[in-house]
Amino acid sequence: MTYVVAAAAPAPATGLAETVTSSKLSYTAGTTVSLAALVRKNGVAVKGATVSFDALKPNNVNHVILHGTTDSSGYARVSFKSGVGSSSIGTYKLSAKAASGGLSTTATTT
Repeated sequence: MTYVVAAAAPAPATGLAETVTSSKLSYTAGTTVSLAALVRKNGVAVKGATVSFDALKPNNVNHVILHGTTDSSGYARVSFKSGVGSSSIGTYKLSAKAASGGLSTTATTT
């Protein structure tokens, strides 16, 4: 299952737009959690945008913070191994903030 979520507020015509995805709906202990964000400006992929990912663990307390940079296709990809304790098993809530050229946008899962 993949999360695909548009930016919370519509981006202006000259602004950035972002989608954020996760490789699965939920995770078991010790599983690789893969995250990706696609950043576009006026519908065109943005290379070199910085993306800060925030994965809120299933316990709704602990966060995993990761950073990436978009490639020529506009994608930033990061991953981490989920823990083995109960706080890490289940569904993560994901947000990602992208910034490029003085513009920024945030996408979240619902």
